[in-house]
Amino acid sequence: MWVNTDLVKEGEIRSAKDLLDPKWRGRTLSAGIRTGGGFGTLGAVRKQLGDTVVRQLLQDQQLTVRRDRADLAREMVRGTFPICLAMERAALQDFLDQGLGKNLKRIDLPEAVRVTGYGIWLFNRAPHPNAAKLFVNWFLAQQGQEAWSKATGDHSPTGGRRPCRPVGDPGSETLLHVDGPRER
Repeated sequence: MWVNTDLVKEGEIRSAKDLLDPKWRGRTLSAGIRTGGGFGTLGAVRKQLGDTVVRQLLQDQQLTVRRDRADLAREMVRGTFPICLAMERAALQDFLDQGLGKNLKRIDLPEAVRVTGYGIWLFNRAPHPNAAKLFVNWFLAQQGQEAWSKATGDHSPTGGRRPCRPVGDPGSETLLHVDGPRER
């Protein structure tokens, strides 16, 4: 979730339930269901807090939905909306490059933690199938994940949990490799 720090005080929103405050009615923005972000965020909130809270966000709080990801960033930079439930940093990057939007801050809500899905498509009978395997293995390694994070401004899609980049205690997670899943 993103907030405009000129319009939302530090610590004012710590939970999805804080978004139900009447002062945020008609002042919260979200990506549409088809863009994925809004659906994922509201789905995670629904799982943690139930249908009633999501219904209140959508209906009572008059959540505004935009299809175009660039519109989300534009509305937030302009200060039209103080809160956006699902905006990608990549959509904001053009504004940041112009020195705009530095007052926008990404915050994590405990009830909106979700797993996102990313995918790489490999073509059957590709002219250079080993090149594709080489790329995927590079992408899933530390250097590729760092490049992804730098380019998108987002967390690594693999969560940084490859053998070359351990994070905490990974437990018995399944690692995906081109040759198929393997248990660690």
